[in-house]
Amino acid sequence: AQKAAPKADSAEDVDENPPAVALDARASLPTTTSSPPTPAAKPTRTRVVIEEDDSEDEEEKEAGSSSAKNEADSAQRAEQLKEEGNAFFKKGDMDRAVECYTMSLAHSPDNEFVLCNRSAAYLKKGNSVAALQDGDAAVRANPQHTKAFHRRGAARRAAGDLPGALEDFQKVQAELPGNQQVQADIVQIKQDIDLAQKAAPKADSAEDVDENPPAVALDARASLPTTTSSPPTPAAKP
Repeated sequence: AQKAAPKADSAEDVDENPPAVALDARASLPTTTSSPPTPAAKPTRTRVVIEEDDSEDEEEKEAGSSSAKNEADSAQRAEQLKEEGNAFFKKGDMDRAVECYTMSLAHSPDNEFVLCNRSAAYLKKGNSVAALQDGDAAVRANPQHTKAFHRRGAARRAAGDLPGALEDFQKVQAELPGNQQVQADIVQIKQDIDLAQKAAPKADSAEDVDENPPAVALDARASLPTTTSSPPTPAAKP
């Protein structure tokens, strides 16, 4: 019975302890806490800024600005030289006037005002060919410039082209109907044309007279009586 009692005690001990042991076993387990799921990371967007190369545009702007400045300087120099030429023209120094006008035209080749002025200076110097060339150039540069036709008309008149001069002066008169100087020039040119036309037939008659004498001389010789030469009569013997 005593040997059996401890077994029972042992059995009781065994029956009483398990719950505590079970609790202790649960207590010794590692504790885990549930956390909410981590949201997936959103893909990051990288903003790429492409910068344009404006160096070429800047160079073009600088070149355009430099070109515009050069043109302005050239135009200013052309005007200055023209005024210097006008001053020499008024003084009667046509050589210096032509020189200044020529340098001015190097900066502004199609300036009809300078072309007209140089044409007048050439005409003063007696160079009608150069004056006519500048007059033609002035008309081509600006066909609406009345003074260009007047300069060319004066050069044509000096060069002997009276019909061309009359045509130019009549164009000037159409634009300036009250200009007395132009009217006087037209009257004088018409008189010169009439004189030239009257002188032309006289030249033709002179040519006819020059051509006829040989034929008249031939006719005169033909009208002379013909004579035949006979051998000399021999002297009579005694």
